Amino acid sequence: MSKIVTIALLVILSAKAPLLAQTTPIPDSSITFFDYFFDMDVAYVIVTTDLDSLDANKFSTKEQQGLFTVTLLDSTQITFATKVSVRGKFRRIKCEFPPLRLNFRKKDLKALGLNSKRDNYKLVTHCKEAEDGRNAVLREYLVYQLYQELTDKSYRVKLFPIIYKDVDSEAKIENVGFLIESTKELTQRLGGKENKDLNPHHSTIDPLLYEQIALFQYMVGNKDMNLKILRNVLMINSKENDKMVPVAFDFDFAPFVQASYVYAQFKDKRDVERIYLGFEDNQPYLYQAVKVFLEKKDRFYEVINNFDLLPKAERRECINYLQAFYDLIEKEDFKVEYQVE
Repeated sequence: MSKIVTIALLVILSAKAPLLAQTTPIPDSSITFFDYFFDMDVAYVIVTTDLDSLDANKFSTKEQQGLFTVTLLDSTQITFATKVSVRGKFRRIKCEFPPLRLNFRKKDLKALGLNSKRDNYKLVTHCKEAEDGRNAVLREYLVYQLYQELTDKSYRVKLFPIIYKDVDSEAKIENVGFLIESTKELTQRLGGKENKDLNPHHSTIDPLLYEQIALFQYMVGNKDMNLKILRNVLMINSKENDKMVPVAFDFDFAPFVQASYVYAQFKDKRDVERIYLGFEDNQPYLYQAVKVFLEKKDRFYEVINNFDLLPKAERRECINYLQAFYDLIEKEDFKVEYQVE
């Protein structure tokens, strides 16, 4: 079985890639691969690797050689050598195609004047190859977009059409995927550092930001977040004050996303009970957060309605799910049931 030979970075220069035209590398640039990729006018991406080996090693963290080829809208192509590995736990068991991690070569990034220390990224892939698998990716991406509308203290994401191409054959898989900003980039952008201490006391966390996150999870129906083990929530030591900044991520278990591997027999997302993950001691901040969400309502609906990559019926379902949330918080006697701390 052949392997992809590690190759030098192939770059076809164009007016849309001014950074690549630099002849002198910039050591430790503040511009990362994600920064650069985020601003690209991407037509589609091709990930070339050994698909059989990827499937065979889906239960390991073994890396294999690959290529990440970006095609821009003007047909310019830029190819990066990368190492590809499988990540995650639940999805690698349940999915036909697992989520991936891309590890770009530091020397290639440095040669482009990019930050060579920011070389490792999560790629969110489809789980099932059927249409509902594609729609689940789009819905989860949409959750990230809504989260960005709520606060910039959140992960940036970049969506694109993607082709997974086998290096040994003509086999290929076409779908959509999105790349997630790295945690180190996020913490640097927010001017802080990650705090990995488990079970942080809620008094050490910015109360309004946390209640906004809890209400956001309540809005999309997600309860797959656990502060005690820092599951799907990041804590950042802030330089601005003595309170940590919380950032949520991984929303595929949210009923809003309607992933078939989570809700196999799902009929109506509104039948799934919402769980509030905030703290009773922060209750005054909950009602401050409610005001923010009421102000964001029209914008949230606009973001969903304008996301025409999702079929109209799917967007209508998303709107209906949010409307059920707003029907709750718009009540004068709105209350939440707190979980035992």
